[in-house]
Amino acid sequence: MYSYEERMRAVKLYIQYDLSAAATIRELGYPSRQNLDRWYQEYREYEDLHRSFPSNPGLYCQ
Repeated sequence: MYSYEERMRAVKLYIQYDLSAAATIRELGYPSRQNLDRWYQEYREYEDLHRSFPSNPGLYCQ
């Protein structure tokens, strides 16, 4: 899992690089393209990212 700060850094860099996932991943060495897309969609919808993770992540894997 990535911290809030790491995820925000990736999203802001992704925006700065005109939504180039390849450039963002090359610069940071993380995340996967799928994670970056999910984080960006969350950021667009809520103008922020969640700060905590569920205590039982299995609840969300149905």
